[in-house]
Amino acid sequence: MTVSHGGTARNPPGRPPARPVADGTEPDPARLAALASAYRKRTGLTQEELSDLSSVSVRAISDLEGARARWPQQRTLDRLVAALGLSPEERDEFLRVARKDKVAKPPVDPRAVVSAPWSRLPAGTGHFTGRDAELSVLAGLARSAAGGSGHVVLLHGAPGTGKSATAIRLGHLVAEHFPDGQVLLDLAGTTDTPTAPETLLGRLLSGLGVPESGLPGSLAERVDLHRSLAQGKRLLLVLDDAVDTGQVRRVLTARPGCLTVITSRRDLADLDQVTRIRLGGLSPATARRLFESVLGRARAVGEEQAVEKVVEQCGGLPLALRIAANRLTTRPHWPVAHLAEQMRAPRTALATLTAGDLSVRGAFETAYRRLPDSAALVFRHLGRGPAETDATRVAALTGTDPSQVRPALDRLHAEGLLERFPNGHYRMHRLLHTYAGLL
Repeated sequence: MTVSHGGTARNPPGRPPARPVADGTEPDPARLAALASAYRKRTGLTQEELSDLSSVSVRAISDLEGARARWPQQRTLDRLVAALGLSPEERDEFLRVARKDKVAKPPVDPRAVVSAPWSRLPAGTGHFTGRDAELSVLAGLARSAAGGSGHVVLLHGAPGTGKSATAIRLGHLVAEHFPDGQVLLDLAGTTDTPTAPETLLGRLLSGLGVPESGLPGSLAERVDLHRSLAQGKRLLLVLDDAVDTGQVRRVLTARPGCLTVITSRRDLADLDQVTRIRLGGLSPATARRLFESVLGRARAVGEEQAVEKVVEQCGGLPLALRIAANRLTTRPHWPVAHLAEQMRAPRTALATLTAGDLSVRGAFETAYRRLPDSAALVFRHLGRGPAETDATRVAALTGTDPSQVRPALDRLHAEGLLERFPNGHYRMHRLLHTYAGLL
């Protein structure tokens, strides 16, 4: 864990650049697909697991997330809303995008808004394990914020390190300190349609009691109204999966009584007055506990060595550990040793770490495609050398000077794709290193 205080995409052919989008009135299967997929992945569920929980068929969920369902049935949407634990604001947007929520609301004077406590957090990820040190720091900041100081915290790190799960866990642990509301808003920063600031503020204002008909039209007016309504309240706000500082700057508040937690793969270096906590991999012992918790400890009895091999290949990455364990839980006839054999070589391990539409490689690809060309080039070269390196060695790989590769290395560090050490060395996670070597 790295804690710091204060201070200040790459797209494949045929893919549009990531861009914020505001609410629209036309049918938008692509936006509905992005929302459905983001909400499900936030819970850590596969499509099959969501199907079991919601009684909606896997095919219907797949069609919805694949933008093939233009007119999903109302009962399908209602079941998914319930199973995913969506907040009222998320439900409203989900149904509005699906063109199922067309009831007009009477105009309301925003100045007369009377807000009720807004308490809605997603269910925590099952089998949450570890992050004790980080949660201890976060809980202390939460108590300080609720006591009158106010804080903004950024959880950042590599894909798959459990940033969202940690933020949700914190929310449930400290909810009692924020009686006026606790909420998570998904900013869809790792999709092609990140939430626009106007839309984000609209969701916040709706949660604070402003009806849709009373929402101000301009961004500046929404900012002013949000500040007015949040005044004097004790609120916990989780802004999950931020794409950049511009997306969140207008809604940040370090007012007395408020705690804002942002999660992002990026370190958002241009964000002021924020406590940064970088999440890395889990320790070997904690990683094993997480794997066995998801798998079931009885299943691991007698296969301790195989469990050790699987955990080692996952490199402490929570996403990889969960996917590996889920592959076994959905294949009860497999011994752990069978999975360990599949994961024996790093390249086959990366290919094996897929469960439904969740995959470690997919998470890495999303991060890679957002890199500028110079950083992407260095990233690929890093896969051809040792996992731990320095600017001089990278320069030799690229045929350039160390001064030319340092900006790219710094960018990769800022994107959560490299660890950086005081001695000038950099290290890439073993699975990321394998992925880079395949490019």
